[in-house]
Amino acid sequence: MTRKPTILVLSLTAFFLSIGLMILISPSEDPRKEYEKELIAMYNQIPDDIADEAKGENRPDRPDLAAMQNFFSTMDPELKAVPAERLRTAWDQARELKKSTLKQSIPMLFWETAGSNMGGRTRAIMFDPNDASGNKVWAGAVTGGIWYNSDITNDQSDWMPMNDFLSNLSISSIVYDPNDPMTFYAGTGEAETARVIYRESSGVGMGILKSTDGGASWDLIPSTEPFKYVTDIQIRDEDGTSVIYAGVASGIYKGITHYSEPSNGLFRSVDGGNSWTQVIPNMPGTEEPYAISDIKIQGDGRIYVGSMGTPELDGGATIFYSDEGTAGTWTVFDDVKTLIENQTSHNIPGRVILLPSPSEDYIVYALFSVGRSEDFVRYRGRLIYRTVDSGETWDEVNIPDIQYATLSWHALCGAINPADPNHIFVGGLDAWSSSNAGNSWDQKSDWWWMYYGGDDRYVHADQHIHLYKPGSSEEMLMGTDGGIFYTSNATSFNPVFVEKNHNYSSLQFYTCAISPIAGDDRYIGGLQDNGTLYFQGDPLDINDMIDQGDGAGCFWDADEPEIFITSVYYNRYTVWDNGVPGDAGEESGTFICPADYDYRLNTLYANACGFQGQNANELLVIRNIPDNPWHMYVNLGTGLSTYYTHVK
Repeated sequence: MTRKPTILVLSLTAFFLSIGLMILISPSEDPRKEYEKELIAMYNQIPDDIADEAKGENRPDRPDLAAMQNFFSTMDPELKAVPAERLRTAWDQARELKKSTLKQSIPMLFWETAGSNMGGRTRAIMFDPNDASGNKVWAGAVTGGIWYNSDITNDQSDWMPMNDFLSNLSISSIVYDPNDPMTFYAGTGEAETARVIYRESSGVGMGILKSTDGGASWDLIPSTEPFKYVTDIQIRDEDGTSVIYAGVASGIYKGITHYSEPSNGLFRSVDGGNSWTQVIPNMPGTEEPYAISDIKIQGDGRIYVGSMGTPELDGGATIFYSDEGTAGTWTVFDDVKTLIENQTSHNIPGRVILLPSPSEDYIVYALFSVGRSEDFVRYRGRLIYRTVDSGETWDEVNIPDIQYATLSWHALCGAINPADPNHIFVGGLDAWSSSNAGNSWDQKSDWWWMYYGGDDRYVHADQHIHLYKPGSSEEMLMGTDGGIFYTSNATSFNPVFVEKNHNYSSLQFYTCAISPIAGDDRYIGGLQDNGTLYFQGDPLDINDMIDQGDGAGCFWDADEPEIFITSVYYNRYTVWDNGVPGDAGEESGTFICPADYDYRLNTLYANACGFQGQNANELLVIRNIPDNPWHMYVNLGTGLSTYYTHVK
């Protein structure tokens, strides 16, 4: 087909004139240069191989790079942060606005929900104790709030959102009161991605939400508002009193280290959350309690607690247990922590995930995350221990594979068969199972099948929770970065996994583009961990994935609608012409790279400068789209060593 001519000389002349005018009318460069120095110092805290690790083979699991990119793109230059406390102020103002008469004078916008059979990152799942069928399930999305599904066994059963206007939508845990099954609690904040500067959380929390009507309505427990990251909640029946135990961790969010007031720790409440007592010991040599990663209550009532490292990398890989649950009654098992610290390279203790046996009260498994000393980004699930005497002694068992939990700071979980303590599932990147107490393992799921439309082996990468249905050894749910998956034959050598995301609209979009044709319901969007999706009608599902990895910028040609552009991180572009893909550009720039498309000249402009200053002052320019794309780098002469955060 005939394409528009590229007016190269004229367009570049105008482009550089505009840049020159911007520089001439800009204020003194001194504040900018000082800010640039500060940015470079922050960038230098990022290990060089973090960016390099993301290049090459497409992978759907880079939440660390996503958080890093988001932080540098949105922080307040004055504060070097995005203060999370403003979120509550905005929420209060929005609530008042909804009540005011002002909304009566604003023209109404009517929104339609586009159906989706895909889900986003999910760490919290709970079977409803009040449902007679046993098939109603509650779930919490880490950036999408609280949902329920009335029949998880039915592929067509919809997920329903409880309230899009909760005080906090970052849900990390959910549990019910065994003495009053109509009372639910939900913890907020995602501590797992709140460890170090380039792994800030995608959602800072605001305490614990409580429902007293079986999930129909939820309110913030006021006393918990300072709890920034609630990692886990468990309720224990203590002589008829429902005692709440909440794991709390501090972390980094948008450049600010958020310390949960009054501290990290394990908080205990005997009055429904009105008041709390911190009961876990302090880390040796400090006045700071351990940060908590996991809480489990065994059938005999014994409480087991696992720790996670602080932002200063202290206090990980430690297990506590107690029969009373009060301060001063905890037995500490830190032998594994000491073992890790004495290693030459993999010597940073990470978080602990605990798996108690439902059928044998004295058996508990513990999964340990371990970090490399020369590059603590690379946490892996390197150790599994088991006790057969209620925590008195622990012995190491085999791990499935060194690759089974490659992002264990982010994704690490498991569950024990309710009827067989030797049958254990563990997950991270994929799900593995052992039928002989960890002596040998078999891989049960394979995330790569997402690129082929999925099959009965497909469970999305980055698994966060495995949960058996109460009373069943066969039915199990898995919460992942791709939503929720289900199997009804967990004991089979080849379990059949089914995606259970019908209208679970919790996907995490970076970008989107709309067809320029009036009335055309086609859209493209780049997503965290779910590639690039091409929506051509309800419902959106895995077969609509047209590009892999983390989907980045998307552009649609306004006057040639048969042309659109998708991308994966680091300026890896695909040009689509009448549905036929072609490569364009090359790796440069930042993770979700700032870019824009000039449809009049069929030219794409993108930041080319990397976090470490590669290609400083340069834009990547891709011309002659789509016939024969070619690229060049254009030096803007700005004198900047940092990347451009916006291109228009």
